[in-house]
Amino acid sequence: MIIKMALKELEIRKELYTFILLQLIITFLIAVSFISMMETEYTKYKAFESYVKKEGWYIYGGNILTPDNYVVNAPAMLEGYLASSDILACYALSGELQKEEMPIQAKTIVYDQPIIDAYKPDIKEGRWLKNADIGTNTVEAVIAPNSYGIGLGDTLTIHEYGAASEESPVSVEIVGILADDAEYYDISFSDNMINYKNLFASVSKGKQDEPVLLMSREDIINTENGSELLLMQGTVLLTWKEGITDEEKKYQIYVRTLFYSSKRRIICGYPKEPERNNR
Repeated sequence: MIIKMALKELEIRKELYTFILLQLIITFLIAVSFISMMETEYTKYKAFESYVKKEGWYIYGGNILTPDNYVVNAPAMLEGYLASSDILACYALSGELQKEEMPIQAKTIVYDQPIIDAYKPDIKEGRWLKNADIGTNTVEAVIAPNSYGIGLGDTLTIHEYGAASEESPVSVEIVGILADDAEYYDISFSDNMINYKNLFASVSKGKQDEPVLLMSREDIINTENGSELLLMQGTVLLTWKEGITDEEKKYQIYVRTLFYSSKRRIICGYPKEPERNNR
């Protein structure tokens, strides 16, 4: 009799119990999603924690030139001016990207190796960039989904501006395809710069007819005339080394102003150089 009453009560409250069960499932899924989101954010923060914790400059430049008007294509070119800074930079290609002789419009970002080592964006096909191969005229790249039909295993070519047509172009092998919602190291603007979130952009906010193409500076430098293909451009972090003096900071502020240029390749104003006793 008791069992029959219990079964009858269960039948009566079936909808209520089903509703409670659904609530528990939804709560669990929300918790899992929140934990996953927090893990993603922590991974992004941890990748560049040592940089965002330091004092220094966060530059987003069209093209970076030295005070004597040389195009910067390597951090070493700045060391003489910024000896008390660590430099982490991105670069653009000085050349035309083609697929079977058809020009390709892409947002090309070339990374210093520490960026590649620090953060791996979500890849839906293939793999992330690896250490550069020496002695080849082929470089690796990871590309976002695109309207050109460029996929895993495809080969593009980089043609240096002004180079003779018979010269061998650099081959670009597509080794990975970014996920549709992947975030990659670049820049996103906000009112309060700098936060680690400002160091990332999203594939989902890009254009399929101008996909982001990610490459390694070391990989390009190892090709024939590779240094001629690069311009320091985009996100550049100048962080001050421990023990830097106030005098050196003033000088670096001056030099940084000289380096920063607009997209028209014009160096911004020339302030009066701070006096230095040891330079």
